[in-house]
Amino acid sequence: MMENFLEVLTKTADRIPNTIAIVDQNGKRSISYKDFDILVGRVASKLRSLDFPAGSFIVIRMGRCAEYVAAYYGVIRAGLALVPAVLEYPEDRIQYIMNDCGSPLVITESFFEDIEEFEPYMENDIPWDQIVCMNYTSGSTGHPKGVYYSMKCVDENIKRSAMLFEGLDEIIAAAAVSMSFAAFSHDCLGPLYLGGTVHLLSEEVRKDVNLMTDYFNKHNIVCSGINPGMLRFFGHTRGLKRVLTFGQRVVGIHSDEHEIYNIYGMTEAFTALTYFIIDKKYDNTPVGKAFGGFTVEILDEEGHEVPNLTEGEICVTGYMAEGYYHKPEETAKAFEKLENGMTRLRTNDMGYKDENGNVVYVNRKDWMIKINGQRVEPFEVEAAICNVPGVKASIVKGFRDASGKPYLCAYYITDRKDVTREVIETNIREKLPPFMIPAYFVEMDEFPLTVSGKYDRKRLEAPQQKTYQRDYEAPADEKEKKICAAMEKILNLPKIGRNDDFFDIGGDSLSVMELIAMLDDDGLLVKDIVNSRTPKKIALKLNKGKYIDWKNDAAYRQKTYELSEYQKHYFGYWESFPGIVLANTPQLISIPSGTVDPEKLAEAVYQVLRYHPSYSLVLSRQEDGSVVQRIAPEVVTVPEIIYFSEEEFEEEKQKMVQPFHLLDGPLYRSRIYCTPETIYLFLDMQHIISDKSSMDITVRDIFSVLKGEELAPDYYCSYLQYLSDIRSNIKNIVKPDETFDRHPEFDYDEDSCEIETIAVTLDVSAEEFKAKLSGIDATPLEFLIALTLRTMGRYNGSSREVVNWLYGGRNTRLKQDMTGLLITALPVAMDLSEFESMESIIQEVRRINQENMEYSDLSPGDFDTRPVLDDTITVNYIPCDEKAEHQWIPDGVRSESLINNNKANTNVFYVIMLEGDRDEKPVILFKYHASLYKKENVEHFINLYLDEFRKYV
Repeated sequence: MMENFLEVLTKTADRIPNTIAIVDQNGKRSISYKDFDILVGRVASKLRSLDFPAGSFIVIRMGRCAEYVAAYYGVIRAGLALVPAVLEYPEDRIQYIMNDCGSPLVITESFFEDIEEFEPYMENDIPWDQIVCMNYTSGSTGHPKGVYYSMKCVDENIKRSAMLFEGLDEIIAAAAVSMSFAAFSHDCLGPLYLGGTVHLLSEEVRKDVNLMTDYFNKHNIVCSGINPGMLRFFGHTRGLKRVLTFGQRVVGIHSDEHEIYNIYGMTEAFTALTYFIIDKKYDNTPVGKAFGGFTVEILDEEGHEVPNLTEGEICVTGYMAEGYYHKPEETAKAFEKLENGMTRLRTNDMGYKDENGNVVYVNRKDWMIKINGQRVEPFEVEAAICNVPGVKASIVKGFRDASGKPYLCAYYITDRKDVTREVIETNIREKLPPFMIPAYFVEMDEFPLTVSGKYDRKRLEAPQQKTYQRDYEAPADEKEKKICAAMEKILNLPKIGRNDDFFDIGGDSLSVMELIAMLDDDGLLVKDIVNSRTPKKIALKLNKGKYIDWKNDAAYRQKTYELSEYQKHYFGYWESFPGIVLANTPQLISIPSGTVDPEKLAEAVYQVLRYHPSYSLVLSRQEDGSVVQRIAPEVVTVPEIIYFSEEEFEEEKQKMVQPFHLLDGPLYRSRIYCTPETIYLFLDMQHIISDKSSMDITVRDIFSVLKGEELAPDYYCSYLQYLSDIRSNIKNIVKPDETFDRHPEFDYDEDSCEIETIAVTLDVSAEEFKAKLSGIDATPLEFLIALTLRTMGRYNGSSREVVNWLYGGRNTRLKQDMTGLLITALPVAMDLSEFESMESIIQEVRRINQENMEYSDLSPGDFDTRPVLDDTITVNYIPCDEKAEHQWIPDGVRSESLINNNKANTNVFYVIMLEGDRDEKPVILFKYHASLYKKENVEHFINLYLDEFRKYV
């Protein structure tokens, strides 16, 4: 008997147990085929222990992780039927789906908390006619409708999808499709069927073509699915050999670097039906011929097949879905069961066969439209709009812009002035996924009617984007002019001002990619456009990532830059306490003798320190007393090599870390110590030019140079110039006034001047902690900020509180390889009396953080009213992956920070959570300066903190 895809998985796990099956968490985590198959078995075992009736529908709703795929397989192995969903689905939609299919369970991350306790269930014998899956798609009745499939249909499709990857020497695939769509089968399940490795791209990466290109290069991706809108802007990659594109018409796309398969399919067929290997650019690329086991016919109105080049309805015969769940009339219209067990599907798609017999898709027979490759029934959107109080009627219609890109426009009638398009959009976002939200909302007094008195959709014209534009304000500089001109061309508008909202006047996720391509700025990301929206704000992001080869540019070596506020903080601290080393970041790298030549190591260190501009920074005082920085490459020298015995080195180690004089000489130190057993590389940077990430980048690059690898560009000079440009244009944003409490009220202990730490181990594991937070819709950091605010309120007897949280500053791909002091602190100021619950505080924390992130490149002191780190309690959350051993450190090499005890009067109060591994218990560190805080007062604060913590976790 033919093996099903579950049996193939188990055999693959036996054949290549240690081969990586799935990679997630932005490439940081992987699971082997053996471990994946066992995880699938544990999922099945746990589900079977719950004694659900056979064939029950189980909803899966998680992020893009290996557990999602394991649940996909595990539900079927357990003899149940899965319903894929995603986190972005509104709660109303999830509730409707659960009620419609009678689902007794939604699998979320918490399902996996105790999964190790279940012995794997490994039976894979599933009857071919058993229902195993249902995908919900947009419905014409005003609600999503379920399309349900037998094991035979799902199995046939996965094997069909696997054919798309045959012929590749190695299958390293990137899965970018939403996990709730049927197309997920050929994006992820097809490569797994063949024993390939699948990288589950994160939400951010899969929606940003630049981040996707970078990921492909970093992880040597060989094949992937990319929708046509993104594919038009896809950059050069080293190893990509095959691309699958689908979901909408393909126009003018071809590549000499990789094969592109244009795929045609639909939810009713569990996706792929035909494919065409694109051999040149077409005005309308064919979708090709049917896979084996399928037949495609072009039929006229009477059901007769038409000749080639004649347009008709595309009808497909093969193993299809069973129909629409609980919708027999709709099922009968679309599906025709044949005697041989196959099904003929009337697709409602119009097309023709060309002279070579390839199918060419033309358009739809009905009003349905695809947005970014996802089917939208306008009637479902209309129903959601009509449920908004005050809306009397609505029509939603699909259009295409000048480039052929589809979009939705909602027309509505209301007799209330307070029912605006903003109100409608806010309401329907609670019911519809993002791709179903119309681009435009047009208020009308009445709708055109047909002679029979019905609404006449055909007479509704495309919206005029200019009606959504703000009062015109001309661009203020060349950057804004460039952005306005690009928007005008993309949106086909004559005059766009600096305050016009790109998305209000017609922009969408695909036109964002067009805008980025036209602006041609390496540092600009999708989220920059999404968060900024107007030419005025986008201009602040433009050119911040342009690479300057500072070593060959004399102008940049002589140019001076203002210190950032954090740098000013460290300079002022040094002036007050010049003899301490609190701001040093010393690191000692231990390398076994004989594994590297000390002279080559010294040369590699020199190359790396000279390569990164931050290590060439020197400070000088101006005539007006201000301090500036400039690039001086000559201060970087080859490190000295010193030979010691082990005993002599231990003595030297105690005095390695010395204070820096900030106005005299380089602000880094490097030496190499050689003992008979070990080569020690000592690196120390003054915090004013470096942070922890900079040290990690530096050590990584030293080993890269030793291996002969090329280093990524460092854009620090461009970053300094960018900061200089935007400081002159920014006004105060966040305004917590002096009535806010910035730290717990302290009580001096003048007998002590040490920085003390009290560590508290929590009573829950890291996994349990995160599961609890999912119940109140909070990230760990948001929860810690809210918890600290509430504790300060109780401790101080006040409601107006401020905390800072530490932000690493490397929020774009171009900053990932940049050294320098990029870390900053973002403030959260709140009047707690205005919020009734922890959930509402967390929501406000999230809102404030999103607002602050737009200006995260600027330090707190760049805004007169923003609190600065040294006078505000500070929260930091360190996830497990940041504590993990760096993959780039060779085996046998050890890296350690040289911790120093410092005595100085500084207002320090930190709350730091160390996450720990999955089964470990997190630790919270309360770090405080004992000259300001008596220990008994800090212990009282901690007791209040833990009391608040236990209320929610």
